[in-house]
Amino acid sequence: MSSGTKLGTLVNDATVRVHFDVLEAELAKVETGMIADIFTPTKKVMQGTVTAVSPVVDTKTKTGKVVVTVQNPNGWLRSGMTVEGRIQVQKQTGKVRVPREAILTRAGNRTLLFKLNSQNDEVQWIYVDPIAVNSEYALINNPELAPGDTVAVGNHFALSHLQIVEPKMQLLQQEERQEIPQ
Repeated sequence: MSSGTKLGTLVNDATVRVHFDVLEAELAKVETGMIADIFTPTKKVMQGTVTAVSPVVDTKTKTGKVVVTVQNPNGWLRSGMTVEGRIQVQKQTGKVRVPREAILTRAGNRTLLFKLNSQNDEVQWIYVDPIAVNSEYALINNPELAPGDTVAVGNHFALSHLQIVEPKMQLLQQEERQEIPQ
C-alpha cells in the first residue's frame, strides 16, 4: 500500500439528516421547526426537527423534498438506511377515527360506511361527512358512531343496508377467547 491510498471514510453520525419525499398536497403544510417521528428498520422511534422544505415539486412523482435533522446518540440511524417518517401537519379532534378504506362513496357523492350490529350480525349504512381525511384515516362526528364500534373495511363494496354478514374479526376474537385458559 502506498502513501495517499484511501483506506476509509470517517463519519460523524451523532447528528444525521434524513431526506423524505412528501406528497405535494401535504408539502405546503410542512414548515421548518416541526417535529418529525422517524421509524428505523428495527422499529425504534426517534424524533427530529424539520430543517428544510424544498420549494420545488417533482412533476413525475408529485412529491417535494423535506430534510429532518435527528440526534443519533445510539447510532441507530446509518447512512443509506431506509426509514419511515411522520410529520403531524394538522391536528383535529372528533368523535371517531376510522380507517380511510371504510368510507365508501355512493350515488350523488354521498359518503357512508357500514356499521356492524353485533347482536344480530347485521350491517347498516351510516351516512357520514368526515371532518378530516388523510391517506390512512377519516375523522367523523356522527351520533350513530361511537369509539369501539365495528365497521366494515374489506370486501364491503357489495354490501347492502341491513344485510346479515359473518364478520371475520368477530370470529377471530371468539377463537382467541376459546384459547385463553380459564
